[in-house]
Amino acid sequence: MLLGIEEDIGARANCGRGGGAGAWSAFLPALCNMQDNSTLRGSSIALLGSVVLPADLTGGLATNAGIGGDDLPQSRELVAELDGCVEAVATEVLKCSGLELITVGGGHNNCLPLLRAASAAAGGHAVSAANLDPHSDLRDTTEGRHSGNGFSTALEEGSLGRYYLYVG
Repeated sequence: MLLGIEEDIGARANCGRGGGAGAWSAFLPALCNMQDNSTLRGSSIALLGSVVLPADLTGGLATNAGIGGDDLPQSRELVAELDGCVEAVATEVLKCSGLELITVGGGHNNCLPLLRAASAAAGGHAVSAANLDPHSDLRDTTEGRHSGNGFSTALEEGSLGRYYLYVG
């Protein structure tokens, strides 16, 4: 099951650069243009759609305007709201036996709601995660939600047990 997450609020709320908001729209045409073959069967892929915070909720921040600087507190509140949206969708997908969820787009802030949903699907047990990135995203959770502290928040909450970082 493929799910797009069209936002880069988390990266910007971490004083970083955006870009993740466009990943789903860039990925989708490429995927749909791939031929069915022995290693990638079209019948094994389900496109769920994408998660986007409505512009009326974000005051335009979902379009990447105005994030950073004086807007950091508001941006970090929006990341927490986005967490709820992503977690709700991921929870429903993971309730279905045999389905695997792959997300495209967004920032590392989305690891938190995905780990929460995976933990819930595992009966409330902590799950393990491998982060394939040069950034550990284990920053201070008291800063407010952003892309740099999803894994540390999940560790504190108990939804993440073992954490592996590969910076290759």
